[in-house]
Amino acid sequence: MSLRKTSCLSCVAAKRRCDLERPTCARCRKKNAACQYPYPPPPNTQDQIASSSTTSDSHFLGVSDIMIVDSCIDRSTILYPGEEYIDPLLWFPDGPTSPAQGWAVEPDEWLSQTRAIGGLSPSLLPRLERRVLEFWPRVNDTQTWRFCSQTFLGYVDHFLNTGTLPVVESSTDSKGALSAVLREAYGVCAAYRTCQHAAQPFYLQLLKAGINNADMSNLPQAELQDQLDHLQALILYFIIFLAGGVGDQSLFVQLDYKLAQGTADLERRELELRHTSSSSHLKSKDLCEDARRLILVSYLVRAVHAVVHFHRCDFIKYLAGLPVSTQSCKSLCFGDQVDGGQLPTQSTSRIVSYDELVGVWEQGGLLHVDDFKFLLLVACKGLDTVQGKILGT
Repeated sequence: MSLRKTSCLSCVAAKRRCDLERPTCARCRKKNAACQYPYPPPPNTQDQIASSSTTSDSHFLGVSDIMIVDSCIDRSTILYPGEEYIDPLLWFPDGPTSPAQGWAVEPDEWLSQTRAIGGLSPSLLPRLERRVLEFWPRVNDTQTWRFCSQTFLGYVDHFLNTGTLPVVESSTDSKGALSAVLREAYGVCAAYRTCQHAAQPFYLQLLKAGINNADMSNLPQAELQDQLDHLQALILYFIIFLAGGVGDQSLFVQLDYKLAQGTADLERRELELRHTSSSSHLKSKDLCEDARRLILVSYLVRAVHAVVHFHRCDFIKYLAGLPVSTQSCKSLCFGDQVDGGQLPTQSTSRIVSYDELVGVWEQGGLLHVDDFKFLLLVACKGLDTVQGKILGT
């Protein structure tokens, strides 16, 4: 059952998040409003958490305990367009979402929503679960999400200048020409940047056609480069929705599904190639690196959209385990090498998880941070934290 269906009637009518507290929610208490729920109260999740915490003798939670954590997280969020789609313009009826509008959340509401999660001891949680809960309170970190949004908008301008996203190698063929799907994306992005505030936004027609033509379901036997081109186009279209101003919810649902499906297909392809391709095949290695970066960007742009428009952090659970490649061990040290102050002498390529990358950075082992890794670190740790550590070194 969705949170919208179990929220109090006052919060549903106001299109605001409800913390589901009994007998009245925090928002209704603050506004002295009548608080009526459509269903009886659910089981006390806080009691379940306290019980599981006192009976656990291990540093790792069991499956049922992790499910309790997930249930707390789900209760502290509003609905994301998976079960029912909610147009961002419905939550901000005065117009397209600006960064300032996107963060109009009352502090006492947020504190009441995260109270259950705060009762858990971090030492009892597995590593990825700790990363998720560390990330969660930063949903109101406006500076970080504004930086991420502006970075993605910069991807559109970079594409218009170079014909490719900044996280991948050149998308042009040997003759310097773009593929058909990227040529169409170029036209859509150019129209969006120049005609965004036009009285008749005809670029929306181009956007609809571009999304339809970027469907990757028609590429069952496609070359890897074709998949990369189609995913780049879908990411660019998603960035346009992230910027706000496009209120076609059915088109967003269509795009969200295609981007998720295309990303999953590319993940399977990249994993297969990683285990079968010859290490000496440089072109294949470069394409796999492009694939890994595009997969990360796909998840991250959807994560930022969910935070800005819906105050949800769902995708961090998937981001934490995604592969990140390091081109040289000279810039990345692992485990005892960090603690002992030793640096590896041989330069090799290595695949680590997003969470491992952040962990190494936290220990001071990430010696070089390019723009892409800077974005990954900021999304996970926050702009102030990352800038403070980099400037302090």
